Amino acid sequence: PSNAAVRDGNLVITARQTMSGDEVVGFTSARIRTQDKFMFKYGTIEARIKVPDLGRGLWPAFWTLGNNFPEVGWPAAGELDIMEMGSQAAILSGNVNRTVKSTAHYDDSGHKFYGLSLVANEDLNDDFHLFRMEWTPNLVSTYLDDVKIWEIDITAPYLSTEFHNPHFVVLNLAVGGTFPNTLSIGDVDAPFPAELQVDYVRVYQQDDAEQWLSCPKHFSENMVLQRDMTVPLWGSGKPGGEVAVQFAGQNKSVRVNDKGEWRLALDPLATSSKPDVMTIASVGDTIIFTNVLVGEVWVASGQSNMEWPLSRTPKQWNREGHVPYQVDLSD
Repeated sequence: PSNAAVRDGNLVITARQTMSGDEVVGFTSARIRTQDKFMFKYGTIEARIKVPDLGRGLWPAFWTLGNNFPEVGWPAAGELDIMEMGSQAAILSGNVNRTVKSTAHYDDSGHKFYGLSLVANEDLNDDFHLFRMEWTPNLVSTYLDDVKIWEIDITAPYLSTEFHNPHFVVLNLAVGGTFPNTLSIGDVDAPFPAELQVDYVRVYQQDDAEQWLSCPKHFSENMVLQRDMTVPLWGSGKPGGEVAVQFAGQNKSVRVNDKGEWRLALDPLATSSKPDVMTIASVGDTIIFTNVLVGEVWVASGQSNMEWPLSRTPKQWNREGHVPYQVDLSD
């Protein structure tokens, strides 16, 4: 069975034992990440999560990592742990199902980190709870059900990059490791199968914050652009607000109408220095949106000499001739 599935509207990450006869020989689990698919800089992110009975060895986490991780590595990319549970200290204190830790990891002439823990008044595996991070240009703070866990000032010169670049989101349920100090199969003593259930993940942002919806699978060499050929986009946003879009070196903005709808058209080859015909890979495969609702951007298709890898064939378009631009969290 799959270690990650959607059940009754919830994302369910399941950790299982791998058996050889009656012997436990390993474990399987899953990790969900939005790297190169959805990234954001500044704002509020929250997730409604139900953790399993952690016992000794289960390590659930809800965190973000700098999207430049492949280029600069860890910890220079920056890591913000909104929720980690299952630490060795919590196990030893008898509060493993009540203790939540938040930590920032960064590079300052080597790996540095700062984190604090909160012990809740109840076991968190009995029901869903809200884990939240508020991220501004000056401060990062985290909360459990509106009770502050921790905060860090990110204005210091040695934090000039890690927490001022776009991050992607990660949800996972690890088994064993250094955090719970269970380094062998025999050290793990927790109920299996174990489920981490996620009702939702939401991001809220102010007008000056940014979201990145990027999908190299969707924008590839197959998408041919010609001069004077516009790319219509439309989607949803906050009524009365403004959606800003950056694409192929251009910056566009459009007001959101009272119904929460916006439309605009991009000409990727508008700059005179661009060639008459080029592929999307030549100008980058990322569209940066500000104030758009995640997963609700639409791209028009049907232009001559244009192929949209999202749809592959015209038979997959709907009657209005467009395909949804969605964030795929499966990889």
